[in-house]
Amino acid sequence: MNLPGHFVRLLGALLTFLLCVGAAPAQTPRPAGWTEESHGNVAPPNYALVLPDERVNEITIVFRAEDWAATLANMTELLGEHGVETEFMHAIAGLFGARGDTCPLGIEQEFGHVLITQHGVDEQVLTDAVPLADEDPAAFAAAIGLTPAVLQHVWLEVSSRCAGGTQRAVATRPDNPFRVPNPDWFPVEVHFGGQVWPEVGFRFKGNSSLSFGWGRGRLDLPIKLDFDEFEDDHPEQINQRFHGFKQLTFANNFEDSSLMREKLTADIFRAAGVPAAETAFYLVYLDRGDGGGAQLLGLYTAVELPDDTLIETQFADDGGNMYKPDGQGATFAAGSFDEASFDKESNRGSGYDDVLALFDALHDGSRHSDPAAWRSGLEAVFYVDGFLLWLATNQLIQNWDSYGVTPHNYYLYADAARNGALTWIPWDHNLALSPGLGFTGPGGFGKARSLSLGEVGPEWPLIRFLLDDPVYAARYRELLAETAAGAFSIEGLTALLDANAALVTDALSRVGDGAGLAGVRFGHNELKSHFESRSRAAAQWLAQDSN
Repeated sequence: MNLPGHFVRLLGALLTFLLCVGAAPAQTPRPAGWTEESHGNVAPPNYALVLPDERVNEITIVFRAEDWAATLANMTELLGEHGVETEFMHAIAGLFGARGDTCPLGIEQEFGHVLITQHGVDEQVLTDAVPLADEDPAAFAAAIGLTPAVLQHVWLEVSSRCAGGTQRAVATRPDNPFRVPNPDWFPVEVHFGGQVWPEVGFRFKGNSSLSFGWGRGRLDLPIKLDFDEFEDDHPEQINQRFHGFKQLTFANNFEDSSLMREKLTADIFRAAGVPAAETAFYLVYLDRGDGGGAQLLGLYTAVELPDDTLIETQFADDGGNMYKPDGQGATFAAGSFDEASFDKESNRGSGYDDVLALFDALHDGSRHSDPAAWRSGLEAVFYVDGFLLWLATNQLIQNWDSYGVTPHNYYLYADAARNGALTWIPWDHNLALSPGLGFTGPGGFGKARSLSLGEVGPEWPLIRFLLDDPVYAARYRELLAETAAGAFSIEGLTALLDANAALVTDALSRVGDGAGLAGVRFGHNELKSHFESRSRAAAQWLAQDSN
């Protein structure tokens, strides 16, 4: 019998497949409690469960005693002794205005002197409020009319001048002396909703939030979890996920007494149409493996990773290059490109052609000779409208720890839906919704830029070059007006703030955190006033700009 050739090939392929299946070894059994919905990598990320808006989740991180000891040893190697401020911290403090090593009045007297002479605190008000300083720092800050963030930075400035050389050296990245290396990964067990995830990768994360917290003797530091970090050592849990999430970070709301800035800012960005991470509040518990059981670390904000689930859910394609810029090259100033400033989060072997194309288009001479051609070339490699929308929203929010002041806290994604044009994704918002630190360091460090951005120089060309172009300047104004009337409307912001404050207050009440509750009450009022003042500022600027 003669069979058609294509049928013979199909039959052969089928026989080969059946033989291979028959010869394949049995799959390694999954750990007890494993389900594909909760632990597997097939189910989509369950945002309603993992990152809900309407409740505060609880999670417990369990160490083996030897792994906890190794974690602390690794942190000590990187950041010095726990509870001892390091030279790194004092270098950072220098950016906040600290100069010299003199402390003529003693640390406490010097602290009060700076509050009175540099921050306008009434001497009698300060004297009356002093008893609150140790008992309730948030109430102390409120009594003297400063935010807790400003108060902490004043203390850091003064203590850096009064430390007297007791600091230990700390390792920093050679390409960026104000950034510490990432700590190592260590295995933990994660407990959530009655289920267990074994051998999960844990490390502390962050930069100033990590260093300052460690130097002050705290353990409620920012955290990163990777649920298949150790799959090579544990093949039974290959491709382990946490209800569809491979990684999650837990921000410790550093310098934010309200505990809400990270979440509120991300919510506002997304409401405005800017791609930004989903977030949720968590009570995080830590078991060190010493027999003492799990103890509360604090109320954290869980944040999804842009290179994990965000691009899967907020973009049509997730195969493009993802970068996390940080360092001088991240300013996009002429000639500043270096690979170290553009940490690749995906497709690590594929080069930097898209980033280099943006440098070339941004600095092309046609910006002066043929603006239309310059805009066309720039838009071919950069999603300009998305950047202008982020910029307009960012200036309404007020965020000094972002591009235009500091060269970090954003991602770039090469979006296939826009022919690979790099798209802006904001990141790290604990210092947003604030005009700044109360004083200004070199290059405007510590102070949010104005709505007009007129004070921003060519060292930040993505802002200066675009807003010097009349077409882009008009579009920026248009987007700012739309956002002010929409995602940044007082009615919507008030409802968002009140709902989140109720969640946080209820959670802290349940765990008996009185100091946290005082901070949230103060922060709630502070944020409400901030929203109202920003709304007025936007209305005034838009009215003035239209004349």
